[in-house]
Order: sequence, then C-alpha cells, then structure tokens
Amino acid sequence: MTGAAEDGAGRRIPLALRVFGGLVIAAASGEATARLVELDKLAPPELLDEQCRVIGDLSEIAWLFGREGQAPPPGSLTQFGPGGRSYGWYDRPRWDYFDSRDCVEYRINSLGFRDEEFPLAKPANELRVIAVGDSITLAAGVRVEDCWVQQLEGRLEQARGAPVEVVNAGFSRGYRPESYAPWLAEQGVRLDPDAVVVGFCLNDISTTIPMYLPLAEAQAPWLGGRSRLLRLLQHALPSGNAPRAKTRPTVLKAKRVAATHADEWKATQDGLLAIRDLLAPRGVRFVVVVFPMMSQLASGYPFSELHRLVTDFCDANGIESVDVLPAFLGRDETELWVHPRDQHMNDVGQRIAADALAAWFAERPLAPRVR
Repeated sequence: MTGAAEDGAGRRIPLALRVFGGLVIAAASGEATARLVELDKLAPPELLDEQCRVIGDLSEIAWLFGREGQAPPPGSLTQFGPGGRSYGWYDRPRWDYFDSRDCVEYRINSLGFRDEEFPLAKPANELRVIAVGDSITLAAGVRVEDCWVQQLEGRLEQARGAPVEVVNAGFSRGYRPESYAPWLAEQGVRLDPDAVVVGFCLNDISTTIPMYLPLAEAQAPWLGGRSRLLRLLQHALPSGNAPRAKTRPTVLKAKRVAATHADEWKATQDGLLAIRDLLAPRGVRFVVVVFPMMSQLASGYPFSELHRLVTDFCDANGIESVDVLPAFLGRDETELWVHPRDQHMNDVGQRIAADALAAWFAERPLAPRVR
C-alpha cells in the first residue's frame, strides 16, 4: 500500500507541475496581451467641429467654451455664434445616448444658447428663468434634452400648468460668477427674466478644487501594481473582496480652502453679490444651486464643508440657495459619470438634480414677477 501511494503521488506531482506551469504560461500570455492592447486605458475626450476635426481636449471645456470678455457675435446674446454646432467625442462610452460616432452634439440656437429655440420677447403668461453657470449648466457630455435645465423646465411647466422657459445660459460668458454678473446686466436682462438661477460648482470657490478625488482608502494593488493583468483582474472584482490600504480619508477643510484661495473666493462672493444687487431692484428672484462633485458619494464625501461654506455665505447675504447634494449621497458615482475620463453628470445625474430642484421649487414656487 505504501509503495502504491508513493507511486500515485509520484504521478500526481508532475501533473500538478504541468497545471501550474500552464497557469504561469497563460498568465504571462495574458499579461503580454494586456500590456499590448492597453485594455485599462481610454483616450481623453475631444471637442470636434462640424466637420469632425479636433478642436481641443474636452477636459479643458472651461477654456474651450468659457471665454471671458468676448463681445457677442452678430445676432447672439452670448459668446457663441448663432446656429453653431460641435461635438464631444468619447472613447468607447457606456451610455446609449451617445450617437453612432460616440459623440454628443453641442448645438447653439439662433440667440446663442445651447438650448431649444425660443423667442427673445417673452410671450404673455410665460414664466421665464435664466439658468447661468459653467459646464454643469451647459451640460457637458449629455444631450441638450437630458440636461437639468431642460428637465427642470418640463417639471415646472407641468406643475404650473402654463408656459415655462428655463434658458440654458451655461458659458454665456465665462465660467465663474464674477463673469455672470456683467453678462446679466448687459444681455441677460434683455430676456426679461422672472428669476435667475446660478448653477454653482465647487470649483467656483477655487479652480484648484478637483472634479474628482480618488478614494483615500483605496484598494492595495496586487503585487504592488507591477502586473497590468492583475490590476485588470483586481478592478473586475467587487471592491469588498480586495485588500485595503490603511490611509485616512481625505476631507477638504473649508476654512483652509477659503484662506488659501482667498482672492478667488472673494471674486466669487463679489460676483454673487453683484447679481443680487442687479436683480433685487427689478423684482427678479435669485437662487443659487450648489451641485456636488461626483466623487466618493457613498464613502465619505470629501467636499461637504465646501457646500456649507457656500450656503452659509448665501444665507448671510440674503440670497436663496439650495444644495442638491443629499439627493446624490449614497450612490455609486461611477454610474453617474459621463465617462471614466469625464466626471461630469451623465443623463441620470442630470435627472437626479432636476428632480431635487423641482421638489425644492414645489415648496417655494416660482411666479412671474410683479411689474
């Protein structure tokens, strides 16, 4: 019996070695393939013109679209030429609203807005709201019909039972509140608004505030991250199955940010106050909407203090404000991104924001101003 067992073990050892050797070869082959095709890399999004020629890197959308101090082209109320068209191209996007070329269209109407057509003169009985802001208001990475501005318009109109026009004035001039104020004084008032809503992104406090902060308590990479194949496998596993690096969560402290970037934050505050002072004598309602960054929404959101910094400033200065962060907390931010290389809100995120705003306005209804 002993001899037979030893003989069987002798036969099993080479078999185990052969299996192990096969796994090593397969792993080496897989590693080589992963390195060759770069499966875990995506090209950055690009802005294309009407002929699909590259204009620039879409990650720099504020610099591509948010030009300062530029006189409107003839016939336009904004920096955009009437009837212009461009496209945002993404490398292998996940969502089905992208067209067959993996693009999202940016179409400008006859008045210079990324919006459906509407008349300059406000029709009788229409409630008109101007939504001013940056790339979140312009709705980078989604179709115009999916942006929070258009969705809010539909919800307000349904609730009111009468015409509502919410004008998408994203990037009408610049991308910060200090640029919105002079635009409203020179061009926005021509639209005869009943209310102005400023879409506030946290990088209005300082342009150094990132759209995305990676998890502070990140997965510890297998083999120190040296193997691309193992990184791909690790990313494919549920995060609960992976080891964690023992690091403290990152939290942006409002006092430190405000002090470090005092000039930028002061310019933003001055811009909001200038808008308040412009609109108040005209009886135009003014609301600031604070949007969250799509980062760590379910795992220790690091920007909470900055939200309070903005809403506290508004409260102290007689400016209405609504923070839509609570509607996003607890969600997987990757399901709300336009693309892994673009952390703007996708169509689902835009809808969440519109729903939160519609609920807020349901308790504080907008109405045509008294003339």
